Amino acid sequence: MSTFGRGDFVWLEDGTAGVIVEINWRDTCLRDLTGTLAIVPNTKITTAVPEQQQATAMHRPMEQKAER
Repeated sequence: MSTFGRGDFVWLEDGTAGVIVEINWRDTCLRDLTGTLAIVPNTKITTAVPEQQQATAMHRPMEQKAER
C-alpha cells in the first residue's frame, strides 16, 4: 500500500486522476487538470497509482519580468 499526501498526483483504476487537495478519515478530494474537484472514498484511494513527482512540479515556472 502506498502513502499519499496533499500535493501528490494520483491515478485511480477508473481513470480518475488529480492532485490531492484534502484528506479526511472518510474520503479524499482531488483536483483534476481542468480544476474540477472529485471526492473519492478512501477505499478507492488505496488502489491508486502515485506519480513520482508532486503536483507542484507539473506547473510551468512563471516568467520573470525584466527589471527596468
